[in-house]
Amino acid sequence: MDRFLKSAAEDNTNTVKPNGRLRQTRIEHGSKVEVVEEIMQLSQVMNTSEERELPLLLRELDGRFISLELLEQTDIGKALVQLYRRTESDTVQWSYSRSDGYFPDHFHQGIA
Repeated sequence: MDRFLKSAAEDNTNTVKPNGRLRQTRIEHGSKVEVVEEIMQLSQVMNTSEERELPLLLRELDGRFISLELLEQTDIGKALVQLYRRTESDTVQWSYSRSDGYFPDHFHQGIA
């Protein structure tokens, strides 16, 4: 088992890719194409854009596949991911439904 483990002190430059998380691909004509430059350029635009430009950015993002890992590296992306996770949260949905007087179906199942 020890042969599969490496100590943290060992040099592991060969096992870790410096740009491993920056790799982005898409399918074009049935084959994968790496588009790191395009995504990094979009990331820079997102970080420097103003609030009034957000709808245009969202339309631009809608037509592209961007991995969550890359999106979370941008300021706007972090905010969008946080908003999405909050809307998917059962706690947030429960708070929203309770304040509106609406209860989800699974809530009514417990009431006879």
